[in-house]
Amino acid sequence: MNTVTLEAEVRKSKGKEDSKKLRASGLIPAVIYGDKAEGLSVALDPRALRRLYKGPQGRNTILNLAIKNEDKVEEIGVISFQFERHPISQDIIHVDFKRVHGDVPVVITVGVELFGVAPGVKMGGMLVKKKERIKMSCLPNNIMGKVRVDVSRLGIGEMITVADLNLGEEIQILSSAKDIIAQVAALRGKTDDAASDGTPAKK
Repeated sequence: MNTVTLEAEVRKSKGKEDSKKLRASGLIPAVIYGDKAEGLSVALDPRALRRLYKGPQGRNTILNLAIKNEDKVEEIGVISFQFERHPISQDIIHVDFKRVHGDVPVVITVGVELFGVAPGVKMGGMLVKKKERIKMSCLPNNIMGKVRVDVSRLGIGEMITVADLNLGEEIQILSSAKDIIAQVAALRGKTDDAASDGTPAKK
């Protein structure tokens, strides 16, 4: 399991006022869940976290948290599953992590990226992206940063659904197979608004 190490420290106090003081000091609160253990409250550097999330796996990066507790350091493999952001700046102000193990599947959501030129667009249609993220289950080693979907075969009125995806046997797709990922829609012509002789169309 490929991991990236990030330093953290055990958080002794957990109230709202303490969280505010923590953020004012340049750190953010986080909680680690999993393994049927009580949530472990920690503090970490949000700038380091943002840098790691700019990597190829984004927010699905497996982190090895090196957690300092007094004079001891415990290392825990985690993945983020929920963020809290500032309503204005959109900076991360709280993170919930889930423990991960190399032989245990994790449930993640992965962003969708369209590529290619759809023939239907050349014919006057409009490519519409209908789904931004795909939910899936896989082992940590098989986590992907994005799902790339080729639209180069789409004509006007055609679509790609989740059922059309082939991500390999290692990936179990949890999103509905009927969900539309992308389609080429026909643009409404002027004849929808006016008769062919130029007079307004009857309502």
